[in-house]
Amino acid sequence: MIIDVADDIVELCAGAVEENNTQKQTRMAAGETLTTAQKSKAVLVTYRNVGNINAETVLSRTRDLHILYNILSPLSTEESYTWTIPVDNIRPTLNWSGRWGPQEDSMLLVGAFLYGFGNWEVIAKDPKLGLTDKFFLEEGKKGEDASTKPIPNAIHLVRRGDYLLGLLRDHEEKLRMYETSLRTKGQLRSSASPPPVASSSYSGSNKRRAESEAVASVEDTSARKRKRRPTPTFTDSESSDEWYVSSFDRLVRVRSDATSAVRQWMRPPPRKSFVRSRSSW
Repeated sequence: MIIDVADDIVELCAGAVEENNTQKQTRMAAGETLTTAQKSKAVLVTYRNVGNINAETVLSRTRDLHILYNILSPLSTEESYTWTIPVDNIRPTLNWSGRWGPQEDSMLLVGAFLYGFGNWEVIAKDPKLGLTDKFFLEEGKKGEDASTKPIPNAIHLVRRGDYLLGLLRDHEEKLRMYETSLRTKGQLRSSASPPPVASSSYSGSNKRRAESEAVASVEDTSARKRKRRPTPTFTDSESSDEWYVSSFDRLVRVRSDATSAVRQWMRPPPRKSFVRSRSSW
């Protein structure tokens, strides 16, 4: 029954978002200029007397949690506690009380996978996640001075969770683009076996290095598509390898000659002897 209710809510939200987009496109096609507030206005729906459900948030979070499920579901419960998010250069938190780094970010997503996104009290009670003393949920309630209470509270955790899920989504999309480019170039056969499921070694240095190189390759390809440099033309009859070798040799000789010249120039002049001979005494 719970799954049926969830499916009904997702379907209701999808219909509301599609209808809202259609209305905005119709108004713009008629020559009406929409303000920024009109374009970014939240789409709210009501389901069984429960109102103010943000349809766009429901759709985006359902999509992102599905990606998280595909990554963590093949792992056992114990293996999930050793998983780390395969993304580097994560934006650090600002003015949070206590230490918070990539390990806490990873366990926040693992907790959302195990207990549900937003179920912060249960997540904090799991000692294996190591977040017991990291949440300040009671301090975040109304009626307290916001300038003195420690953070994160529930609203900070929601924003951080959405941010991390967005990073994970972008990472998976770039990996998928890289795989598609390999298949297009013929380097990856379409009949190849599916990639191995995630495991506790998913956070290993070799795999993370390979994924980082794949993501960097996709970003580099996109940059080249935006601005293509002219291809140099070589008239030398030598092969490419021979051309690089000869160029390298010439570069080494030039650098060697330059180094010798600099050393010769910097060499101090010979010291003159001021000792007189006996005949001059």
